[in-house]
Amino acid sequence: MKHLHSLVAGAFVVLALVATSCSDSNDPAIDLDQTVKFEFDKAEFSSTGEWDYCFDAAYDNALTIDGLTFMRSALASEWDGITYYSWKGFTPSVSTDKSDHSGNWVTYQWGAITGQPVLGNGFMLGCWDSQETLTVAPDYTVPAHQSVKIDAKTPVTPAYAYITNACYTYYTLLNGDDFCHKFTSDDWLTLYIHGLRNGDLTSTIEVRLANGTNILSAWQKVDLSTLGTVDAIYFQMASSDSGQWGMNTPAYFCLGSLTLK
Repeated sequence: MKHLHSLVAGAFVVLALVATSCSDSNDPAIDLDQTVKFEFDKAEFSSTGEWDYCFDAAYDNALTIDGLTFMRSALASEWDGITYYSWKGFTPSVSTDKSDHSGNWVTYQWGAITGQPVLGNGFMLGCWDSQETLTVAPDYTVPAHQSVKIDAKTPVTPAYAYITNACYTYYTLLNGDDFCHKFTSDDWLTLYIHGLRNGDLTSTIEVRLANGTNILSAWQKVDLSTLGTVDAIYFQMASSDSGQWGMNTPAYFCLGSLTLK
């Protein structure tokens, strides 16, 4: 298993202490914030920002940062003598390219539309399995397998995260392509952030990645406090442009940082 938890081997966690008085036992406790800062070894990435092990199944669920595991999976399948590779979940990226590569997103799928990270030198790119059962009203079913998930070794209380669109998603909504239409004022794209504790749903937060033709193009700070104390967080997506096989919209988003209380 590959553990990305140091400057040399991958990402590390920065701890920030807010000092308080400790003069007597009635003083408030020290507030400890833990912020995941994605700092990666660029030797493990291609010139386009692709992580060398993105399509390697040996590195499934192998992204561990000080007690947080960023779940992922990779698959190789053969059809008519040709091997096809795919991945789901999280993969690291150090891409700073925010150009429109319509027609060649297989090569350039790694970029965030901001063109820069929040902290460190990279971010996590999420790719959701659109065949997954959505946890939405009225029954809020938690799927047996969550494709884009963060597992915590011990329970944590999320404070906030920074989210934005992947370039692939942004430009597809802006221009349309052979698989999905250009977004109009009636369209929308939503990211759902769910908290889990002992397998039960704690709460759900909705983030609009696109509202009509207003498509998110900056890092958005998202308050996660209503998730409460959790041992896992998983992400799902929904789009107005969906069909028999799920979303037509590319199921990508970017996680710039995550802060825990």
